Amino acid sequence: MWKILLFFLANLTTILAGYYCNTPTHCTLYCDNINDFSQLNKTHWIIVPRQDDSCYFYNTLTGISIEPHN
Repeated sequence: MWKILLFFLANLTTILAGYYCNTPTHCTLYCDNINDFSQLNKTHWIIVPRQDDSCYFYNTLTGISIEPHN
């Protein structure tokens, strides 16, 4: 019983931190300042979460970081 409770609490903290990953290649992000991630599919741009629940864009090919427009 304690193992199940500990597992649940450990996963709850990662969900509240702004992201949740089932596998290294399948993650769900929660960003206060970005609503639509779909245009980044099959590009070199990724979304990087911050501790304050905001995110920014990072290009893995060029190494450039960009703040999203509101």
